[in-house]
Amino acid sequence: MAPAPAKARRRAKAATHQVATRDAERTTAQILDAAITLIETEGESGVRVHQLARKAGRTMGAVYHHFESREGVIEAARALQFRGRVERDIAAIDEMLDRCREPKDFIEGLLEVLRASLSPERRDFRWTRVDVVGCARARPRLAEILGTEQHRHTGLLADVLGRARERGLLRADVDVESLALLSQQLSFAFVLAEIDPGSRIDADRYARFIGRLIRGLGPEGPGPARKRRG
Repeated sequence: MAPAPAKARRRAKAATHQVATRDAERTTAQILDAAITLIETEGESGVRVHQLARKAGRTMGAVYHHFESREGVIEAARALQFRGRVERDIAAIDEMLDRCREPKDFIEGLLEVLRASLSPERRDFRWTRVDVVGCARARPRLAEILGTEQHRHTGLLADVLGRARERGLLRADVDVESLALLSQQLSFAFVLAEIDPGSRIDADRYARFIGRLIRGLGPEGPGPARKRRG
């Protein structure tokens, strides 16, 4: 039989590569899902390679093939926990920006996303992020991974807010990078109220206060403070 034309061989090779890539991605996802489940139910001490492989439906060799070590699996799982819904929230703000024509619409849409981050349904996510950051304190490699994640999150959100500022939906003097960081901190900080049994600050009260701050960033809000004479 005559050899297949070069173009057909390239197509076959590309198809084989795509299948292998999809399988690798699927295997990695299964291992990380299993790792997160074990962390949430048994803590990091419960993540053992043989147990992880069994829960993921893979071999121990597959675990070591896709991750350097047990610690590598845990680091990747922790990074995934830290990422959580953040990028989806940023995407929601980006989509909302496309629909906005007035500053008030953008500000209220931004507040709606922030309020959603304070919902009871997001409580586990808020606490998990705090837990992940705490775990990174004595683990330089994990701290580096989380730092990369955080840098991307702040950059993505600052880009969206920067476009809002260019369109006149935010005041011209708004520091979008600081606002991006503050926006991410709001739900993170609410854990302090949740952990305090004597706190009188609930999600509604907190959201109303934040709303007053954020609304001041619209073009019609108060401008920069002026120096008093005399």
